[in-house]
Amino acid sequence: MDIIYKKVIGGYDMSKKNVIDLFKKFGLKHDTFTVWNDFLQLAAISISNATDYKEEREQQYLKTIKKYKKEEVDLFPKILAEIAITFEEEGVTDLLGEIFMEMGLGNKWTGQFFTPFNLALLTAELTFDPKDIEEKGYIEFNEPCAGGGAMIIAFAEVMRKHGYNPQEDLKVICNDLDIKSVYMTYIQLSLLGIPAAVLHMNTLTLEHWDTFKTPFWKLKGWDNEKVYNA
Repeated sequence: MDIIYKKVIGGYDMSKKNVIDLFKKFGLKHDTFTVWNDFLQLAAISISNATDYKEEREQQYLKTIKKYKKEEVDLFPKILAEIAITFEEEGVTDLLGEIFMEMGLGNKWTGQFFTPFNLALLTAELTFDPKDIEEKGYIEFNEPCAGGGAMIIAFAEVMRKHGYNPQEDLKVICNDLDIKSVYMTYIQLSLLGIPAAVLHMNTLTLEHWDTFKTPFWKLKGWDNEKVYNA
């Protein structure tokens, strides 16, 4: 896709608005920041346990979901579906990172902000080199501070622009210290079909807590790959 297409009405990105409107349906009973964090956890666990089941994750899911009434529980898969539809119909971007900033949650998340996607695309274009694909059949992309996955998503988009298929020609190993960033990256890369191992770890100390493997990572047969230095 050479052009990232968005529905814009009255200057506002409708894909983001649809998702934000679903979050607003939780009302004042739940803090928006908490609902956001819970959505990330629930969505990531739902995707991972479909192909990489772990009982401890399932217990985390059940513990979190108990906080919500049935009509509220039903909103979580609707949000995930809206995000998936947006990727499918309107083009690729760091949607979760953009929604996070649109909802004004940046200041609460230890001052963390996400790279504008246009800047990520420019950086990816400047660094893309297909020689690894020609030599060994794929590019291995390592990202020590994944954030929401913007740099990885942009790199995959640039690969497509140059005629390569990131589902076949890209292998991603990335990590972040913040579990919310891990969830965001994992959700987006999973929905985009990118083979990736997303690690919850400290890049400097190499302390490692968990690894989320996208469905396409599993499909590519990289399940036994060593993805961090213990």
